[in-house]
Amino acid sequence: MGERGIICSGWKVNRILSGNATVTRRVITRGTSTVCGSRWKQEHWDGLDFNDAFTDPGLGAGGYLKVARPLWCTRHRVRGPFELGQRLWVRETWAQYSGGCPRTTPLEGYPIAYRATASCVEGPWRPSMFMPRWASRITLEVTGIRAERIKDIDCEDIVAEGLEVPDVDYSVPDHPHTLDAERERYARDKFRTLWDEINGKRKRGAFAFARDPWVWRVEFRVAEAPGAR
Repeated sequence: MGERGIICSGWKVNRILSGNATVTRRVITRGTSTVCGSRWKQEHWDGLDFNDAFTDPGLGAGGYLKVARPLWCTRHRVRGPFELGQRLWVRETWAQYSGGCPRTTPLEGYPIAYRATASCVEGPWRPSMFMPRWASRITLEVTGIRAERIKDIDCEDIVAEGLEVPDVDYSVPDHPHTLDAERERYARDKFRTLWDEINGKRKRGAFAFARDPWVWRVEFRVAEAPGAR
């Protein structure tokens, strides 16, 4: 079980550094999963029917999803991309400078700027997917993983994702259950908007919140990070 990279957007990086994000969700795709212990070819993966899938109650902490493959009349175990205790190094948008000028070729040992927390650097920025291990400043440790539908998310998990949701003011003359429902609705609307900004157009809209795709819910703790709370 070696280290793996994980891409995080700027807002997520900031919430991790502030200690306000302990969960992330990733769409279940061929690239984020293995089937029966191996990486399937695209044509085989496309034969899986995720409308006929369920989590295996005998998993423990494993993170399996049992998915039907109608053509073969079989059902297969789809497993998540990470293992419990595995360390994930965060890939984020970054830049590197030498003598005040941006470097065209990244090289370990030179100063690095991170867009999520940069105050005055204007780039040119390098995409997070091209960040090498030595340039990463944040390392996470997986503490839990499971498969679920994106719409299964509740208000408390939305907060764990890093979104700011106001607490209910029970001093307001209203029924507590009504206030809780309003907070839940506000949180879900906010999360849905963010989710669709990132995933709504992928695969012709198949991963939009309204389509309720299967996702890996990955829980983590910060193992290494500068100034993390």
